[in-house]
Amino acid sequence: MHPLAGRLIRGPARRAALVAFGAGALVAVAAANAAGYRYGVSDQEFYIPAIYLELDPSLFPHDRPLIDAQDALFLAFDDLVAALVRTTGAGLPSLFLAGYAAALLALFAGAWLVGRRWYASAWTAGAFLAALTLRHQIPGTAVNTFEGYLQPRTIAFGLGVLGLAAFLRGRRIATLLTIVGAALAHPTTAAWFGIWLAVATLVSERPSRRVLAVLTGGAVVAASLLAWLLVSRGLQTMSPEWIAAASRRYLFFSSWKVWTWVAHAAIVAIAVVVYRRRVSAGLADAAERGVMMGALALLAVLLAIVPLVEARIALAVQLQAGRILWIWDFLATAYVIWALAEGSAAVSVPRARAVFAVLALVACGRGIYIMEWEFPERPLVRMHLPAGEWGRVMAWASTTPVGSNFLADPGHAWRYGMSVRIGARRDVFLEASKDPALAMYSDRSAARLAARQRDLGEFSQLDAARARALDRRYDLDYVIAEHAINLPVVRDFGRFKVYSLADRPR
Repeated sequence: MHPLAGRLIRGPARRAALVAFGAGALVAVAAANAAGYRYGVSDQEFYIPAIYLELDPSLFPHDRPLIDAQDALFLAFDDLVAALVRTTGAGLPSLFLAGYAAALLALFAGAWLVGRRWYASAWTAGAFLAALTLRHQIPGTAVNTFEGYLQPRTIAFGLGVLGLAAFLRGRRIATLLTIVGAALAHPTTAAWFGIWLAVATLVSERPSRRVLAVLTGGAVVAASLLAWLLVSRGLQTMSPEWIAAASRRYLFFSSWKVWTWVAHAAIVAIAVVVYRRRVSAGLADAAERGVMMGALALLAVLLAIVPLVEARIALAVQLQAGRILWIWDFLATAYVIWALAEGSAAVSVPRARAVFAVLALVACGRGIYIMEWEFPERPLVRMHLPAGEWGRVMAWASTTPVGSNFLADPGHAWRYGMSVRIGARRDVFLEASKDPALAMYSDRSAARLAARQRDLGEFSQLDAARARALDRRYDLDYVIAEHAINLPVVRDFGRFKVYSLADRPR
């Protein structure tokens, strides 16, 4: 082989190895900053049972109305994952881990492409990626820039950032496809990106007939979906009882503290000021102007929704429009990195390298601190459900007849690390970490939650008489408890005992 040919082969291979190493390092640092990747936690307490239900419609006969209430606002995430399980034979833990890595890689790939478009130095783009690994909450929204588990909205956000990168390169079809893909994962997140990039397209150029047709078609689809939601749900207002059951402060802007408003105003102001600085330096092109105008249009949409939320219009509350500020957080981060690493048309490569080095060290150091000192008991990746005594209880519960209805400590999911709906694929009377969030999507779900909270009282004080009274009303089968109850013991797992509420032997 000619020496030049060998060098050409080694060159691309070396670049591919560097890209793979960089991508793996970014995902690892991001996971560390999220206190490790974990399967089956937090919002997955809804998504995983919804997927189980797609795979086996006989599951959750008692809890199905609660699951369906939120699932009605999603297009296809659970259907697509269930189809992947059937097609590939892969288990949910493996698919979720792959999806988590893919969501982060989409975010980082899109951010890299945006950075290479806006920044003069690749070191600045690298600094942008390092900054994005510093996971943080968007103030007042209960939304983090990414999670320590697979969350469909992070998939949608990563695809949306790829759509932004495609828009900046004039690839309109690719932009549209990324928004469609995002909608399949998380419709509301995709809707905010769709509005953002549609306005950006109209502002930045004189659209061709084809582009106008695509934008019009997208607007018709979005309007049709909104009309369907309005017809199916109506302009229903949330009653005081409904609001009390779905008690989540982040749902209502009136609950935001002054500092939350100040923080968001500062984020928007920083982005606008730095953008104007880029305009003055002659660096902002028409596409970037469109991006800023689209972001301002999104801000106008948010402000228009605020009074509807404060009027307690259910659909407006369920949209959680405060997440629009997640996009502003991303945009402000991109601009702050430019201001720190470049700041003008005259680029200093050593300055950009220094900013990259500092941010990379901060990201790595923060991740090590979180994993070694804040959560030393957690591995970097936990792709299966936790073991231990509670895991043994769940393994046994999964062997009970489909439709078995369990009563456990309402805080069992966060207290023991696994919910009954995920670990056993069985109905559970009350799950305090997720049921209040699900109550937001239906007044019936809210009434169901309020009644169960009232009837149960303090779980640690549950006795046989109250357990049997709950059984008569809610058709329960088993109680799982750490404290002694004067009921027949079905299984003894040491710390936990399973009691029978059935009249017939099992």
